[in-house]
Amino acid sequence: MSHKLEDITVPVRLSVAIGIVYNELITNSAKYVLSDNTGPREIDVILDERDDPPAVQLSVRDDGPGFPPAIVNRKQFGYGLTVVESLVSQHEGTLVVENTLGARVTVTLPLPQTR
Repeated sequence: MSHKLEDITVPVRLSVAIGIVYNELITNSAKYVLSDNTGPREIDVILDERDDPPAVQLSVRDDGPGFPPAIVNRKQFGYGLTVVESLVSQHEGTLVVENTLGARVTVTLPLPQTR
């Protein structure tokens, strides 16, 4: 697993959401990428701050089998992605679920204007 994590200052409420989203995405990725037993697998995690508009972006990508079409088309989420979607909605963020050489989920959560 590779990590690229920036040191970002965020409000407590947002940090809790980021922590839960991080946990759900890593858990899902590990569960599915390791289930096919086809050899070494990669999970990449990137957490960084965006400037325009101010936001935190978390991206988790793996090189496993990818998402089924119903998930990519956002017609059917399991428990973990439902939790992620709910938290993203509460914080007025965006959620992108895609297959890019495996599965990739990108969550962008806006930062308050005054921190």
